[in-house]
Amino acid sequence: MLRHLLTILLLAPLSAADPLDIPRLDGIAIDGSGEDWGERGYHISALSWATQWGPLPRALPDPADQALDMRLGWDDHGLLLCVELRDDRWHAADQDGALYTRDSLELFLAAADGTGLYQPVIGPDAGAAHPVARCFVHQRAGRDITVEWKMSSQDGRRLIEARLPWAALPLVAQVGALCSFQVLHNDWDGPGSNRRAAWAVPGEPAGKGRRVLRLAGAPGPASDTAISLAPERWRRLRVLVEAPPARVGEAVVMRLGDAELGRARLVAEAGRAVASFTVPLPAPGSALAGLHASLGDAALDLPGLGDLDGDRRKALERLEFETGWVFTGAAFPTVDFRDANLADDITGGYDLRTRWFDAAGQPCSVPQATGRYGALVEVSGGDGTLRLRRYLTCYRVSAWQQDYRTWMFGVPGWAGLPTALPQGLGALPVCGEIQVGRILRSAFVREPNAARLLAARDEGIDPMLAEQADRAWWWRVRRDLTLFADMPYAEFLPEGYEQDAQRRWPLVVCLHGSGGSQQGDVAKLATRQAVALARRSPGFPALVLQPANVEEYQPFRGEGLWNEAALDDLLDRYLAQRRVDPTRIVLVGFSRGAIATWMWSAVRPERFAAIAAVGFRGDRELAYRYRGLPVHLVFGDADQLTPPDEMAAMQAELAAQGEAALTRYPGTDHPGAEAKAFADRTVIDWLLGHQRGVQAP
Repeated sequence: MLRHLLTILLLAPLSAADPLDIPRLDGIAIDGSGEDWGERGYHISALSWATQWGPLPRALPDPADQALDMRLGWDDHGLLLCVELRDDRWHAADQDGALYTRDSLELFLAAADGTGLYQPVIGPDAGAAHPVARCFVHQRAGRDITVEWKMSSQDGRRLIEARLPWAALPLVAQVGALCSFQVLHNDWDGPGSNRRAAWAVPGEPAGKGRRVLRLAGAPGPASDTAISLAPERWRRLRVLVEAPPARVGEAVVMRLGDAELGRARLVAEAGRAVASFTVPLPAPGSALAGLHASLGDAALDLPGLGDLDGDRRKALERLEFETGWVFTGAAFPTVDFRDANLADDITGGYDLRTRWFDAAGQPCSVPQATGRYGALVEVSGGDGTLRLRRYLTCYRVSAWQQDYRTWMFGVPGWAGLPTALPQGLGALPVCGEIQVGRILRSAFVREPNAARLLAARDEGIDPMLAEQADRAWWWRVRRDLTLFADMPYAEFLPEGYEQDAQRRWPLVVCLHGSGGSQQGDVAKLATRQAVALARRSPGFPALVLQPANVEEYQPFRGEGLWNEAALDDLLDRYLAQRRVDPTRIVLVGFSRGAIATWMWSAVRPERFAAIAAVGFRGDRELAYRYRGLPVHLVFGDADQLTPPDEMAAMQAELAAQGEAALTRYPGTDHPGAEAKAFADRTVIDWLLGHQRGVQAP
């Protein structure tokens, strides 16, 4: 799923940088030889490192391990590419739809305003397991797009020729026409070693945004110099520069306004001129306007750093806290960051305040009983601005803490994890076909989960849903503290709703994915998915409720997941306002919305007549929670998140205990599955064909 979040980032608004002139080239045959290119075309020989995926390398890789040399041109039929890739070890993904996860070339082409975007990904041949090179086109949005391409292989070299068709874009191929283009080069050498380089847009972080190209008669100056930037521990900025070998000895200088921050001379390295150095990073809240770089007498196209303060906040959210998750004694344990020094670097100095709540959700200053306690942690910067709010669950036990810690951590490795609770804590109920040992193996890997599991045990909660129960507990505390407003939503009212005051209607609840309305833009949300489908469907027979997953409602860290308790509250509020048939409430979600569909219905299966999950499989170990609930699995078989065999296995698991439908879209990727699921009423009509057999009280 994370990968599709990154694809969405690439759809950001384009930079205002001047268009680059790409020459018209006639007589190009797409045969994989490159012989008819000669020295023609717009030349690209240096890429920036796409730092949104990780830190900069300390040094550029050896050209034999990762290098790209690319030429661009155009003709009446499409954008022309001739690309030489070099690598010392070639790896290819198993699935066509996941080519980008191994060695590959990702290409993004759209009109200048971003419309018509599609993403061909070309993966090399790579040994006996994958002897044939492949190309897969993402972002089709239901279009039939054929890319003409050919690859030839020799030792550590792959030469790719391709023609990306104009026919997929709203563009007339003529001199002066504009399009937008982005290239990413992926080099995978094993788990955790994926390097990505990008043709960077000035003013945008590397890997984010497409460059504007102008169709011309002659090429503009070559892209032969690249500069990459990335923060290190939020105290300094790492700078990495690659230039042609003729520039060895020249100085790269970084300035903020008129003040020089740092400089380094280009040195010869593997046939290139390279410089790597660091400069100080301004304190939080300080603007970086005026940051610029030069090489000799020429200004460099500097990639942007994005929203530094926003990135600081996200980095702070990712930090772990340390406390006594399961504790004894007459005082609450101390709470602080596990890496307090890094927290200092991110914030420029912080103040931490902790408020404690007992199992009933009431404020307290000392622990008096055993059981659940909650720590609401608020972190402020040196200027007093609230930077982070975190919700930590702890559990107070009596006098057996040492026995507990021995029980938890006495034997290293998964094989030594416990299969029962320690003496004095009683029994843990078995749920469905899942055994106690499996529950403990998953829930007790990290000690914070132990506190949640013990609290759920006290509250009679299915231990497989301890995390969701914990979110619900904290939601009630946060609601009582009025830390947020009501969750916004878009809705559709069917024709005739206002005229018949007695009639109760079916309700479709639709949950968007990570590309939905994250900031509560209800007008935008109303143009998508189920609301949009209902509006263009005469006589649509149901209400539609489409919430916006605004960050303040998300559980704990604002990581983009939905909060089932917040959704439950919203549904209660909506039912009090609209005339809904409580036996005909159905639920559908896409991507992260599909994750929420699975989890919300696992927590409250009695609320729904049927559910449909688009673009995510769900957890087979929770299948027992859907017994009696009709489920529809919808997926594209070229989506990395929905391998066909796993989707079929989930359907079989559900069909063994009830109704389970499956819709498979051949050759369709993740965004394509969303487009097809809401393009017609097949999935929604399946949902609306169900009604719960027991009337709500």
